[in-house]
Amino acid sequence: MAYIGSPAAPTIATVSDGTVTSAKLDTNIAVDGNLTVDTNTLYVDSTNNRVGIGNSSPAQILEVKQLDQNAFKGIRINNPNAYIGSAGIEFQVDATYCKAAIFQKRNYANGGGDLIFAVDSSSDASNWVEADEKMRIDINGNLKFNSGYGSAATAYGCRAWVNFNGTGTVAIRASGNVSSITDNGTGNYTVNFTIAMPDANYGWEGSARFNTTSEANGILSTRSNDAKTSSTLQVRSFDCAIASTTNPIDSSEINVTVFR
Repeated sequence: MAYIGSPAAPTIATVSDGTVTSAKLDTNIAVDGNLTVDTNTLYVDSTNNRVGIGNSSPAQILEVKQLDQNAFKGIRINNPNAYIGSAGIEFQVDATYCKAAIFQKRNYANGGGDLIFAVDSSSDASNWVEADEKMRIDINGNLKFNSGYGSAATAYGCRAWVNFNGTGTVAIRASGNVSSITDNGTGNYTVNFTIAMPDANYGWEGSARFNTTSEANGILSTRSNDAKTSSTLQVRSFDCAIASTTNPIDSSEINVTVFR
């Protein structure tokens, strides 16, 4: 049922099938009860004060739903500017101030631009601003974040890591992107990556730990003829507590990290 006119003195009206122009609706309209448009294209749940788009039983204040197993469905926020405007969403948990946002800023032709995450790090009486950027994904796929840098800088993630026992039967304790360790002989191991690196030009670090009372450290190293490929890395462990470090020795704990 629709009421047309002022809320204090409404007039009940019936709108017949056909086109309703803005001129016909040039007044206040109040809907008493639920509102249904085309079954569930738009649904207002007056009992729970919720709105559903494509859903006649929304579970949140606003729920958008459309089933399609082969295509993208979602919400588009459009700011079709030709300069450096932005479009996104804000997050507010205060009655007055909004302190966070996720938005895309146009920097290139045809709407190209980075996706930016902004969080106001202060508790002052003001909203977030673009300078509150804490993280972004640029158009080249680089993840940049501000974690003590003072500004958002590209993060170079660890592409693989492993902690394993190199004595007896070699056993991985914990790892990431490492499928297995090959035992090539005493103190000689090959780290096998689950997902290969783009090439063999990665950097790596490692350490070896021995069950000795000496304060000397273990060394993890490679020789010029040891294998280093996009999918494998050969390493050798040496104990500095032993006068001669020519020959590798099995280590009880070996740690390897790979960066690219």
